[in-house]
Amino acid sequence: MNTEQLFKNFHNAINWNAFLYVIQKGLFCFSSFLLYKNLSVATFSLWANINCFIFLFLLWIDFGFRKSVPRYAPEFAQIKNGTKKFVRGLIFFQLTVLAIATPLFFLLAHFFLKQVHISCPPSLLFFACGLFFVEGMVALVRLVFHSYFWNKQFNLLSSVVLLFQMICVVALIYTTDIDKKTVHILFFIKIVAGVFILGASVYMLRFLYKDKTYCNKKKPALSLTKGVNKLPTKKFIQHSGVMWATSFTKSLTERNFLVPLFTVWFGPGPASLFKLANDAALFFQRVAIKTIGTTDTSLFAHLEARGEGKKSLAVAFSKLATKLTALCIPLLGISLFVFCSGYRLPGNTPLTSTLFLTLVICYLLHVLLSAYERILEVKRKYRMLFIIYLPYIALLGSCFFLFHYGLVSSIGLLGCIGIIHGVRLVSVSIAAQIARAQFGVRFRRRST
Repeated sequence: MNTEQLFKNFHNAINWNAFLYVIQKGLFCFSSFLLYKNLSVATFSLWANINCFIFLFLLWIDFGFRKSVPRYAPEFAQIKNGTKKFVRGLIFFQLTVLAIATPLFFLLAHFFLKQVHISCPPSLLFFACGLFFVEGMVALVRLVFHSYFWNKQFNLLSSVVLLFQMICVVALIYTTDIDKKTVHILFFIKIVAGVFILGASVYMLRFLYKDKTYCNKKKPALSLTKGVNKLPTKKFIQHSGVMWATSFTKSLTERNFLVPLFTVWFGPGPASLFKLANDAALFFQRVAIKTIGTTDTSLFAHLEARGEGKKSLAVAFSKLATKLTALCIPLLGISLFVFCSGYRLPGNTPLTSTLFLTLVICYLLHVLLSAYERILEVKRKYRMLFIIYLPYIALLGSCFFLFHYGLVSSIGLLGCIGIIHGVRLVSVSIAAQIARAQFGVRFRRRST
């Protein structure tokens, strides 16, 4: 497979990511608004906080796989049976981690809900533990298929299952009046859907193992030149550790952490309004970021494994930058139109409208500059990554200071959001300057 074929697979992967995400996020936003309208404030807060806690905890225990798996998948593919050994090792490790982490999740979720005075029956926490385990495995198999540009196969499967899942959710909302029992059934439906995806994915893996598309027969991977048959396990573990640290740090500025945090700081009401505004803003942000998915890391990683030079890297970056611009500019225009048209979200207030527009602008700016950070990650520039995450460390110290001295309420919800996203934009801007200086990549289109 030559470089042009690699770029073609990259474009196809992006198109299939867009197909899945438009369906997925549209249905999830619809279900969030529907649940907010039909559930009590307490029950909606319970549902929102448990969901956030599930995906936040999964992010915290992913060991950096979301970025290291697509980075090293091409290198394992260079070795005979390397893909099979790689994937089987990942699955075994993930099963072990989830088996250990699930009881811990139960205890931490119970402790948190008790601290914020949200009533939760123990039976619901057991359902949450089941969903936590299943979602952890689904996230891994999705990552594996996307790392080898099998986006079409996996996304078609996920889309079909998701449509049936959402039909069941809507039917549930309009056929039952039992408030908290509704949350039990919602989690049960998601568990069943996840189990079906896992079963079908395991069957699909046998065909992935036989795919030799990304085996580079002409030139061994750069990291394998001293031992072609040696698996790069040590480097993979090292890279996973660094990516784990960066993902954990960034997660402290994202929705799944901020919703519980704002519940503590400002109460369930403002936190629920933030979730609504953030979910609406995330629809625009995630259309871009989920359309790209892990394909940016995979593209740069496949070029790195092939031993391509700066010229190919610049061309790849240009193609990625063009895709990002084509996604973000129209999304920003649509969001401005929605804001100016006076459309109101359920439970909307002037604060929610301002939050929505602020979040959309900050999210899309961050997405536009994210490609620079991907290059530093693939090139394993760990010292540079430490530098760009220094603003996050300063933010954590500032939050502790503000909370300790009771200054959070004086800043307010909107002020906190402005500070958090200002730090995110400063960090990614530093990454852009470093990547430009070291690799000569620019955010403009170049001819191939």
